[in-house]
Amino acid sequence: MHSFADPAKPFFAPLQLVVSGGTNIYPEEKTYVPSPVSTGTACHETVLQAIDTALIECLQIDSFELWWYGGLQGTPVDLDQRSFLRNHFDVDSIDQFLHDFSLSFTDITFDKNIYIYVCEIYGKKRDLPRYTVGVQGGYDREKTLYRCLMEALCVLEYNMNLPWINYDKWLSVEKDVKNIKNFDENVIKYAKYGKPNLEFGAPNFVPGEVKDSALSYVKKNYPRSGYLVITAPEFEGLNLEVARVCIPELLPLSLPSYPPEHHPRFLSNGGIVNHVPHPLA
Repeated sequence: MHSFADPAKPFFAPLQLVVSGGTNIYPEEKTYVPSPVSTGTACHETVLQAIDTALIECLQIDSFELWWYGGLQGTPVDLDQRSFLRNHFDVDSIDQFLHDFSLSFTDITFDKNIYIYVCEIYGKKRDLPRYTVGVQGGYDREKTLYRCLMEALCVLEYNMNLPWINYDKWLSVEKDVKNIKNFDENVIKYAKYGKPNLEFGAPNFVPGEVKDSALSYVKKNYPRSGYLVITAPEFEGLNLEVARVCIPELLPLSLPSYPPEHHPRFLSNGGIVNHVPHPLA
């Protein structure tokens, strides 16, 4: 990969931090982290835009893992929800939605230089999905809140339809399900049984200031990181570029029941406080 500190120089990282999948690549290899998804991969019109989008994803996931597992307290977002929703949806649908669900937005920017928000949706009725979550990062407050909400709504739609699409799967997830190694059982668990009791404490970070780019932030704070353009030859000249970034010092999106508890990022911020699966899809 190319180093963010100096693109002319190489950056080396364990292959397991770059390639998704939980299986071994080489015989008798050491498993560094169970990498469930390709966090830090993005497609855009230019290489720089793809890198920027991938970096934002890495930053938002790091904040989310610290918030959920590390119990770092976020800041409730001061937001007129009806006014915010009116900018994007019609009034009748808003009234119906708020009759059935309640919303909560939390700022988990922490030490980053972009906005990072968590959206939590709570069902008010017993036969509705009880807890759904979305997280997004970005440079614009309003747009980031909107995308955060839309991600949560996408998962909510999945929760609403799964009992009809695959009732056996929905029925099979019990409240005390353990060792979740996929992104279905955790979502179903919280849709059926609600949000768990989480412990939170004040973070020790110097609050980040939204300025400059994600790239400038990473180059300054995490120089031991890199990127690789992985655009397939079939897409050359089609106004599409795909980039993969790797920032080992930040937390990746973990399998729900398997956060990297020995990661220095956790250890330097009080360790894991909440030993419960995360709710992201």
